[in-house]
Amino acid sequence: MSKKPLVLLLSALLLSACTDSSDEDKPQCNPETGSCEPGGETGCTNDTWKCDENTLSKCISGKWEIINTCEGNTQCSTETKSCEPIGSAACTNDTWACDGNNLSKCESGKWEVIQTCPDHAQCDAEKGLCEIAGPECT
Repeated sequence: MSKKPLVLLLSALLLSACTDSSDEDKPQCNPETGSCEPGGETGCTNDTWKCDENTLSKCISGKWEIINTCEGNTQCSTETKSCEPIGSAACTNDTWACDGNNLSKCESGKWEVIQTCPDHAQCDAEKGLCEIAGPECT
């Protein structure tokens, strides 16, 4: 019996274990090597970015590498290549925002937490400061 049919059969079995699905979490077939590559697309373009849910990835040496996993009140942004506060896909430089007691300022197109207001103060985005809460004069 010739070894060639056996090699072809084994190659076919190996390739059938892979998926050609666009689902990036599943192994992908690499037709050049005849093997499965763990999670992610094969042959991505270097220095490109993508977001999968809240996971920020960058293509390095033809493979997707996880750079950051966004948590809490943040979301993945390929535009800024970082995790941004939810609802702030883009911001205007020198504007202010409050997230709870965190006072943030938009700098270079992304939100930066400038100050966390103490318990006795209130975040005021209009004034860009933490305003001390106290009795009002009448």
